Amino acid sequence: MTSRQEARFAAGKRIQQLTVNYATQLATIAEAAIEISDLNNCITKLEVAQTTQATDTTGKSETKAALKTTMAETIIIYTGRAVVKAKRAGNTALATQLDHPEKYYVQTDATTSVARANATVKALEDNLATLTNITAANIAEIKATITAFSEAKEQPAIANQHKKAAGTDVIEPLLDEMDMYIDHLIELAHSYFPKSELAKAMDLAAKQIIAGTRHNSLSIHILDAATQAPVTTAHATLTSTLKTEPADATGVAHFEKIAAGNQVLTIAATGYKSQTMTAKITRGANTDVVVKLVKE
Repeated sequence: MTSRQEARFAAGKRIQQLTVNYATQLATIAEAAIEISDLNNCITKLEVAQTTQATDTTGKSETKAALKTTMAETIIIYTGRAVVKAKRAGNTALATQLDHPEKYYVQTDATTSVARANATVKALEDNLATLTNITAANIAEIKATITAFSEAKEQPAIANQHKKAAGTDVIEPLLDEMDMYIDHLIELAHSYFPKSELAKAMDLAAKQIIAGTRHNSLSIHILDAATQAPVTTAHATLTSTLKTEPADATGVAHFEKIAAGNQVLTIAATGYKSQTMTAKITRGANTDVVVKLVKE
C-alpha cells in the first residue's frame, strides 16, 4: 500500500476498534449491525490483499496520480529544510521561491506539474552553496520522482498493473467501500447519539494524518470540448452548499474543503452550455476530475 492507502486503512481499523469499545451503545442502533459486519468483512479482505501485495512486487506500477503525489511529497521534504536554511542566510527571495505547498505541484495539469518541479530543482541546484543542508543525493532523489511521473503522464490514467495472485489491484476499490461504511457509522452515531462521546470518538478516529493533506478537496479541470483549451472564465457550484469557486488561469476550479462521498456540482461559463456532474470525493485526499464544456 502507498502511504495514503495505509493512512486510510488505519482509519478503518480505528473505527473497527470503536465498534468494539462502544458495542453496547451501537447495539441499540438497528441499522448499525450490518454496517459493522460489512466493515469487518471489508477490513479482512484488505488485510489479505495487503499481505499478498507485500509478497508479490513483480511488475508493480503506480497510477499517474500516485506518482504525481510522490513527486510532490519528495520535493516538499527537501524544500522544507531548504527554506529554513535560506531564511537563516537572509535570502528571503530564495525562501519565497522554494516555499510552495504540495498542492502547487499536485493540483494542476501534468505538464505544469513537471515544469514547476523542474524549476524548483533548478533553484535548489543553483543555490547549493547557500543550501548546505541539501545534497546531490537529495537532488537525484527528486529528479528520479520527476522522471517517473514524466514517463507515466502520457500513458492512460491508470498504468497497466501486474495482476497479482490474489488480485491486490482491488485495494483502492476496497478502501472506497470501507470509507462508505465508516461514513454510515459516523452518520448513525451523530443521528442517534448527537454530541456524545461515541460521536466525537468516531469523528476523531476517522481523521487521517497524511503529510500535506488535512481534509478532502476537489480540483475540477474545465476544458473546451472542441479545442481542449482551459476555460478560465468558468466557475463550479456545489449543489449541497451553493458554494461557488472560479476557475484559475489554468482552468481549474478548486474546492479546498468538501465532504467525502458523491457530490453534485454545476459547471458554467459564459458562452457555454452548463453541465451538471457528480464527483466521488475520496476521504483525506484531493480528487481530480475533468469537465469538457460545449459552446452554445
